[in-house]
Amino acid sequence: SNIFALLFSTITKLKVYYDQEGDFVQISKPAAVQHIELYSADGRLQKKLRSNLFTCRLNVNGLPAGIYFIRALDDISGKVFTERFVKRAY
Repeated sequence: SNIFALLFSTITKLKVYYDQEGDFVQISKPAAVQHIELYSADGRLQKKLRSNLFTCRLNVNGLPAGIYFIRALDDISGKVFTERFVKRAY
């Protein structure tokens, strides 16, 4: 698997990288972001993840191809980060 990882402790926004096999999304995020949610384009919650790490992987295997949104909440400032990604059919 060719996953890109960011190892910076000064990440100020959410960054999303889609792996080449289509099984995982790599998320780089500010440290205070611990709650991550994945929504389909129609607004339905698909997955939830809690992580204290700067980078985490979200398993998207089994989800149908389409547009998805990753929503993450900064627990300290209350800021909400949103990024879009497209899951391709393989």
